[in-house]
Amino acid sequence: MILFYSHILSERLKYIVTVLLTEQLGLTVHFTNHLDDLKNEHQPAILYGKVNGEFKNALQVRAQGLLEEDHIQNQDIKVNNYCSLTEINKRIPAFFQSDDGDFAFDLFASSFYLLSRYEEYLPHTKDSYGRFPHEDSLAFQHGFLHRPLIHEWLSDFVFLLKNKFPNLNIQRPAFRMQISYDIDQAWSYRGKGFIRSIGGLLKNPSLQRIKVLLGMANDPFDVFEKWMKYHVENKTPGIFFFPTNLKHGKYDKNTFFKYKPYQSLIQKLNESQQIGLHPSWRSGDFSNELQAEKTRLENLIHQPVKQSRQHYIRLHIPETYRLLNQVGIEKEYSMGYGSINGFRASFADQFPWFDLPNNQTTQLRIYPFSFMDANSKYEQKQTAEITLEEIKMYFKTTQEVGGIFVPIFHNFMTNQSAENKSWYAVYAWLTTQIPSSV
Repeated sequence: MILFYSHILSERLKYIVTVLLTEQLGLTVHFTNHLDDLKNEHQPAILYGKVNGEFKNALQVRAQGLLEEDHIQNQDIKVNNYCSLTEINKRIPAFFQSDDGDFAFDLFASSFYLLSRYEEYLPHTKDSYGRFPHEDSLAFQHGFLHRPLIHEWLSDFVFLLKNKFPNLNIQRPAFRMQISYDIDQAWSYRGKGFIRSIGGLLKNPSLQRIKVLLGMANDPFDVFEKWMKYHVENKTPGIFFFPTNLKHGKYDKNTFFKYKPYQSLIQKLNESQQIGLHPSWRSGDFSNELQAEKTRLENLIHQPVKQSRQHYIRLHIPETYRLLNQVGIEKEYSMGYGSINGFRASFADQFPWFDLPNNQTTQLRIYPFSFMDANSKYEQKQTAEITLEEIKMYFKTTQEVGGIFVPIFHNFMTNQSAENKSWYAVYAWLTTQIPSSV
């Protein structure tokens, strides 16, 4: 156990201390706002606030002030590098610096700022899809989007804790991996309905389309047997996100939900894999649609649906999370950008969502992703060869900090057609890694 003192025990403070010290370090934390509790010299303790020379037995962190507030406002942030305590010559970006105390900056306020996505509540211009643009993020602007910075900070903090309290039992999480799949369209040609199929044929005449529709060839997007074989043989379930909307639009072009083979595919995958909802674009504008889509999927697989990821990563904080929470989603997988790969929250593990306007920790758990195949190809415009090195980097980085690696793949990018053969190699490499599930 470790004693944590602060003169103000706000919900913000208790949230970030619980995430960092309890969930990430395995410590039981006892909160106190009584200075006298720090007088026990044999009790490992952290003093958070003004540095006090009277309590040399406690590890002291100067409080910047963010965690004492209950409102949202622009913060004075200056990002500078400090020298890592654990790796020689490594420079680590940080902000909310302090001139006294045992740590170079306010670890708790800085981590809270990034993890709560505080900056996404501040005024900004949305991108062409109505999302928070990655270019406006602190991580992108200061070159640490590719780093799970909070874990790096925490490693240095652990170094200080162990030096100060050698007998403190710290237990870091083990690395886990869960491959995830967004099934925007189950098949390229099948399941479109008569009108859409004829329209597609007239717009883009294709012998392959005709052969598929006549049952003379396999649909190029149909890679599900190969996916299932990998997961079943390695006894590591993947998670598959399916759309179930009935109305189509500019961004909702999924396979028709009432198409029987589509329903059979979902039911078959559900026998051995995890199934989640892929809410339609439309559901972001019409809240009743989300509940209908979730119910539709639950009725099909005869069990509650507790997991989801937003189509096009259409994530509006806090509205999207609040809505998902209301309909019973418990695990949400959209914490990443649909425009670039990287650690959106500067964190590589799952964590509870903090409703910032309400200053409240919620039951919704956030599972971030750092890699999506479509980002690499269409947004970053990389070759498959460069992307292979990219996924190796994100995999290794997450592995080193004991996080959860949840890459996103699409069936239209993992088939072994001549066009996609080199892109399939990115997925194939990942399947050779030691499997471990969430």
